[in-house]
Amino acid sequence: MGGMGDMGGMGDMGGMMGDAGGDMGGMMSSEPVPTPAMPAEDAEPPAVAKWKEEQKAMIEEKKRVAAEKVAEMKQKAADDLAAVYKEREELKAKRQIANREEQEEAQKQRGNNTEDEGSAVWVKVGHICDLKEKQGAVVDTNRMRNLLVQMKHT
Repeated sequence: MGGMGDMGGMGDMGGMMGDAGGDMGGMMSSEPVPTPAMPAEDAEPPAVAKWKEEQKAMIEEKKRVAAEKVAEMKQKAADDLAAVYKEREELKAKRQIANREEQEEAQKQRGNNTEDEGSAVWVKVGHICDLKEKQGAVVDTNRMRNLLVQMKHT
């Protein structure tokens, strides 16, 4: 096999140009070749121009409608978010009030229990802890509850 200049036995193709003077056999001459009458690129049939204008108007209308829908959805989302935050704050305030009331009641009960029953430590612990069985409890606290009840009664 030869090198890059060998081209597989085709020679150097210098003879193909022949006497044409480098114009590839007369295919590329300096005079313009007559072509069939084609309209200019800028000029288009009126039906195509009308269709393009209709398409452009339709696209603009769709863009406008889509933008309105997006703005509407953003406004609705902002309103919904504000409603969620308002509801959350109301629920939080209700929980705070309920917790304060429960805490005050528990402190009153603790004060009453210590005065009535003396100073037995396990009695106080028994009143502070919730010793009632809970339905559906995830953690089994029966042994601890039983131990506290036993200590309370001794």
